[in-house]
Amino acid sequence: MSIQQTVVSTERQPVLTSRELSFSAGSASILKPISLDLQAGIVCGLLGHNGSGKSTLVKLLARQVTPTTGDLQLEAKDFSDWKQKDFACRVAYLPQHMPSAQGLLVEELVSHGRYPWHGAFRRFTDVDRHKVDEALELTNTDILRHRQVDNLSGGERQRVWIAMLIAQNAKCLLLDEPISALDVSHQVETLRLIRDLAHKKNISVLMVLHDINMAGRFCDRLLALRDGELIADGTPEEILQREILAKIFGVEMGVLRHPDGEGAITYVA
Repeated sequence: MSIQQTVVSTERQPVLTSRELSFSAGSASILKPISLDLQAGIVCGLLGHNGSGKSTLVKLLARQVTPTTGDLQLEAKDFSDWKQKDFACRVAYLPQHMPSAQGLLVEELVSHGRYPWHGAFRRFTDVDRHKVDEALELTNTDILRHRQVDNLSGGERQRVWIAMLIAQNAKCLLLDEPISALDVSHQVETLRLIRDLAHKKNISVLMVLHDINMAGRFCDRLLALRDGELIADGTPEEILQREILAKIFGVEMGVLRHPDGEGAITYVA
């Protein structure tokens, strides 16, 4: 199954680029050849049913796994030409299941974002401190800096993890289901934060989302996978259409214009 892709018109330079990227595990094809560009300052939502290959694609772009075929470039430079340290300074990855932050204060966790820049043994510099303070301020977590991460609410913890990525000063954020464990108010808060940071700091963002309506409201561009194939790529207005949603998710869905006049609301028909 495939539909003609819609290319988002933009003059922004691509940060991450894949060409004919694929991944197989044994005889099983997890991702079919995918070509895409992720531009600076654009928030891309990655949609698709469970098992469609979303997390695998994010891991490939984050250099967490090695592709079976295809080429990957960061800032027009092949992945293989990037040293791990330099790559980590530019690309930040937030997995679906976060590691333990037991015993860490918020300020300490956010400071971990500076590790790619100074390593384990270099002195923490004034630049590092500035980046940590800036990240805490941008994510409205400065008031939490002396609290233990494990004692925070789900929404607060998610903002702190994002603050760590911002302190990393990365040009590309790859987020795997960043709102899956949050209630609606914290989902909105987190997605608004991600969108505002991307636009303000000209960061490229790709994030896996399951809530179609949230994706349509907070993303500039939507990508959709089905059975490992990229079958849709366009603006929310272009993707949130009955026939396209049915092909993505395999069920009939209806679409209503949002009451405030912006965007759309989708539902299972």
